[in-house]
Parts: sequence; C-alpha cells; structure tokens
Amino acid sequence: MFYGVWAFLVNIMHGPQAAIKAACVQGSYSFFITLGMTLMLDAMYRSLLKLTGLYLFSGFITVIICCSLVFAGSWMLNVAAGTPEIFETVILGYVIGAIYSLTYVFGLLRKSQS
Repeated sequence: MFYGVWAFLVNIMHGPQAAIKAACVQGSYSFFITLGMTLMLDAMYRSLLKLTGLYLFSGFITVIICCSLVFAGSWMLNVAAGTPEIFETVILGYVIGAIYSLTYVFGLLRKSQS
C-alpha cells in the first residue's frame, strides 16, 4: 500500500485518473514482486552456492541479477501503463528493494556459513 500511495503522490500533478492508475499499478506490482523477489533471491543464491561454493560471490551475483530483473520489470510495467512520472514512481522501490535484497541475501549467507 505504501508504494501505491507514493505513486499516487508523485503522479497527482497529472490528474486524479493518472495518479490512481499509477497507484494501482505500482501498489499491485510491489505486493507481488516482493513475494516473487524473495523466492527468486532464495533459489538463485542456493543454486549459485551449489555451483560455485563461493558464499560472497554467490550473494553478490544473486543481488545484482535479481535486482536488475525486478527493476527492469517495474520500469517496463510503468511504461506499459503510461505512468507519467516513472522515475519518481519507481526510485523509492528501487532503493528499498536493493536494501531488502542485500539484507535478505546477507541473512542467507550467514545461515549457510553456520
């Protein structure tokens, strides 16, 4: 809901219809992508760790690949939806998503090393 409100606020200058549409797109996307990203981070880290045996390398590559895929998807979805202020709409999610990804993978790294 937070990301939906954020999208609404940064797009309200383009009228209520554009702001509501941006809020619905970003809010829905954020909900589903958090679940998907968590599953993707977990699966990719475990796969890379099995393949390489290198904890830090596996964690670093996992975060880079997962964030790149998710952030590109977010951008493209907002382009397709016609969101007027795409950068302002997605930047907060990118920052928080990157912090979340790093924190989550760091937890996986610590767990797999113990």
